[in-house]
Amino acid sequence: MQYLKDSNFPEMEGILTDTEHMLTQGRMDLPLTLCFAAMRGDDLLLRQLLKQGLDPNELDDNGRTALVCRSSFKHMT
Repeated sequence: MQYLKDSNFPEMEGILTDTEHMLTQGRMDLPLTLCFAAMRGDDLLLRQLLKQGLDPNELDDNGRTALVCRSSFKHMT
């Protein structure tokens, strides 16, 4: 998170604020992963995390990739 703060991406400001708020409430279960971004439907965060080198084949706790999570999100909206 510190890297994202220091890099001054204006589009990340809201995400970082939300994440910090949740962490201060003791919700340490909020990782910034591709699957997390995909489930939020946050394409901007997805792109930023991919640029940072996160593995596009990472799996969530249910064995789904971010692509599968994102596809599921699109069907729900």
